[in-house]
Amino acid sequence: MSSTRSRRIAGVVVAAALVSFSTADAQLTSPGVTAPVPGQILTAKRVFISNAGSESYGSQTYFRLTKYDGGPDRLYNQFYSAIKIWGRYELLDSPADADVVYEVRFTSPIVDKQTAHDLVYDPQLNVTIVDPKTRVALWSLTEHIQPARNRQGDNRNFDQAVARLVERTRMLASGSVASTDASPQTIVDMAPVGAVETARFQEHWQHTLTGSVLGSVAGSLIAWATVRPSCSGGFSCATADGIASERRTFHRRFTVAVGGTITGAFIGWFWPTH
Repeated sequence: MSSTRSRRIAGVVVAAALVSFSTADAQLTSPGVTAPVPGQILTAKRVFISNAGSESYGSQTYFRLTKYDGGPDRLYNQFYSAIKIWGRYELLDSPADADVVYEVRFTSPIVDKQTAHDLVYDPQLNVTIVDPKTRVALWSLTEHIQPARNRQGDNRNFDQAVARLVERTRMLASGSVASTDASPQTIVDMAPVGAVETARFQEHWQHTLTGSVLGSVAGSLIAWATVRPSCSGGFSCATADGIASERRTFHRRFTVAVGGTITGAFIGWFWPTH
């Protein structure tokens, strides 16, 4: 009797725990909750812009890896100029009297390694808004620089990344932050540069692979159904003419199957993506 009662009590405890966990999870994942922007950012009038430098491997390696003109201070100069033109802040030459400090930094971390000597870098721009009195980071913004095929394209993408970073900084200071109930198109527009293109490229390849498999199966079925062998077996197929005929049949079937694979891959590549 006590054993049955103990099992009932244990069941009630487990059920209560499950309800508690599900309630807590629902509270953590409830939509429509947006964390506030620190008031210090919204009310700041005097700003000091700090050049936090460039995390690179020396000046020569920096220019060889990134292919950007302007040197390590390029981000600082462009960001400072854009914020000054904006005119919202009084830009100070010392952080002592500043309401907030904007620390700007260029980084190019290694994110992948294809071979021992073929490293993949992710150049990015970062702005960290800091409380000058407590040195607490209030907010951080990061923009990735899309890679290009030449130096001109790299410089253009650098400028575009700076422009996006400045625009996001202005939106943040104005209280315009992304909402959790943003529309799908807004979420796409907020995606890091290159992310949409990469996702679409991967989806193209998935469609291509699927199309090639389906095309190969369809081509093989069509080949076996339409390309008939010249001989149906027996001694005639063992002769030189019969063997040559069988080879021609095989080649025709193989050609039809390969054609189906290529056609399926072609259709898959141009199949619409999301």
